[in-house]
Formats: sequence, C-alpha cells, structure tokens
Amino acid sequence: MNMNDVIVTKTPLRQCQQLIDDGALLIDVRNPQEFTSGHLENALNIPLDQLPQWLTEQPTSQAMVLYCGIGKRAQMGCNLLAQAGFTAVYNGGAAQDLSALK
Repeated sequence: MNMNDVIVTKTPLRQCQQLIDDGALLIDVRNPQEFTSGHLENALNIPLDQLPQWLTEQPTSQAMVLYCGIGKRAQMGCNLLAQAGFTAVYNGGAAQDLSALK
C-alpha cells in the first residue's frame, strides 16, 4: 500500500441512515443488471467502472453513501472517491444490510 492510498472503513448502518435522511446521495455501484433486479429506494446506479467519470461532475463536498452486493465494490468506490478528494464519502456496505434499516 502506498502513502497516497486512502481507506474508507465501513460506516455503521444507523449513521448511513441518518446521512441518507439528511440528503446524502445513495449510490449503488453494481452493474445495471444487478441494479434492475432490485435496489434501495432513491438509489442512483453509478457502476464502479463509471464512477471515475461521474465524479468529475460532482462537488467534492457532496455527501455520498455507496453500497453494492456484498460490500467489496462499495469499498473500492469509496476509496476511489476519497483519493480523488471527496470529503464526505461513506461505505454503506451490502444492499441487504442497508435494506434492513427501512
């Protein structure tokens, strides 16, 4: 791991819920087929491989909660955003975990 690597740890579910309630973007980083098969209410589908292009259009202060199938791609997406200078990125982990909050 090099010194520029930023690791965003998994955010507690209750904190994720509060962030979403307060207006954070909820981003599903799975592919469109996975998203279509079921996603959380109000989630945006920004597949992990499209995240680098998408983030160029977003303010670095925008709060975002990322999630995916089991949490690995959400972690990767959070790390990518944090390394790009985003300051309010939260790892929501797996969709199943977040869906339990509703």
